[in-house]
Amino acid sequence: VVEGKVPDASTLRAIDRATDRAQTLPLARSASSVTDILRADAATDEGVLDVALAPTRGGDGLPESDGAALAAYLRLWQDPLWSTLVPFVATRDGTLTVIAVKLDLWEDQGQLTSLRAALMVQATRLGQELGPDYEVHAAGAPVNRASVVEQTVPDVVLSSLGVAACVFVVLALAWARGWRGLVAALGAVGVVLLACLLL
Repeated sequence: VVEGKVPDASTLRAIDRATDRAQTLPLARSASSVTDILRADAATDEGVLDVALAPTRGGDGLPESDGAALAAYLRLWQDPLWSTLVPFVATRDGTLTVIAVKLDLWEDQGQLTSLRAALMVQATRLGQELGPDYEVHAAGAPVNRASVVEQTVPDVVLSSLGVAACVFVVLALAWARGWRGLVAALGAVGVVLLACLLL
């Protein structure tokens, strides 16, 4: 996720390079961004329009100047076709865009953790390329799921120990008639911990 002035020539090229790099991420099947739509729009122009816009495009099919970048970006929102696609990767006001990565199915949670780490590296790199006026974040369902998976085990351990402690205190107070009551309380705590471990 990129927050900042999107329709800027240098910004678009940085996003385009990041889109190419995103295709090498673990589990990545493909990656796309607003630059793909801009390039497609440039490729489908015909006749006089194509000749008129030719001087404003670089060899990569993206606008060369900031003015041309803004004009091309605004034109996407007025086009009957592109205006239905561009909202998936950018906002109309040009202050936010995303690089969408399509993933293959993962087999274990470790792959999600590796993906999240790689995404964070790429986000940091893009942030350094764009500079302090931009904020770049690694986000999305796989990132959130990896965080949930990592936090699940500590949360389960903490809750299990809490339940076991409460069971011990309650039973110890209820059966505090000698060592047999304490043994029964410890046995009950053991059962709770064993059940949590098996879960």
